Order: sequence, then structure tokens, then C-alpha cells
Amino acid sequence: SRHAEGEEGTDYARSKRQQKVLLAVKKKVLSMETLLDLGKIKELTEAFGDSVESDIDVSLLPAVKTIALKAQTDTIRTMPLDEGDETREGLLFNPPLLDIYNYKWVLVPRSGDWKEIQAEVERSLYDFSAGTR
Repeated sequence: SRHAEGEEGTDYARSKRQQKVLLAVKKKVLSMETLLDLGKIKELTEAFGDSVESDIDVSLLPAVKTIALKAQTDTIRTMPLDEGDETREGLLFNPPLLDIYNYKWVLVPRSGDWKEIQAEVERSLYDFSAGTR
């Protein structure tokens, strides 16, 4: 909701809630209970049919199912791209409303260079000892 009160009403809080919903959906869809139930798979296919596009041949679905069952869902990591909080420094900041940004509310790299954010994303993706930010 965009209409929550206080800190829960920010775009950052909404983004965190959206991540939680997506992770919960993924966990449920990839659960043994769902993957072993052809009726549920058919229902999901119908529900997502208009929203998801794939060129996977139907004959490959059993192999996809096997891979999905082996997937480690607990290794998903998230990385906030925000202004930070009391516990961590953010990668972005909101400068004063200036002519350079046409007096719009914007987020820019705290260092002034997007390369810092690119390096942090790369580190987060490829350094498995990094965990979450």
C-alpha cells in the first residue's frame, strides 16, 4: 500500500514488503506440496498464463520440475538500493531540490559515481560469503 502511515508509507518500506511477498510466492510454488500436485501446477499455469511467457517445450517440464525441487530457496539474497538507516550506510541519497535535477525529488549515488553501486551489486551477486546487506 502506498497509504501506510509513517515509515511504512515510504517507497522503501513498500519495496521490502513486495520482496517478502515475492519470496513467499516462490517458496510456495517451489514447495514439494505444489510441485508434486499436477492439479495445483495446472491452476498456477492458468493463473500466470497471461503474465508469464516461456519458450520451454512442454516435454521439458519434468526436467524443470526436477531442477526446481533441487533448488536451494534459502540462498536468495536481497540488497537494498536506498538511503540506509541507523544500522547501515545506504548507497543513495536524496539531495536538496536543485535546478540541476529540475527541482525534482531524486536519488543519486552517495559517492556521485554509479560505479560504486555497480561494484556493490556485483559483489552481492558473486560473493557468496557476503550474505545480505
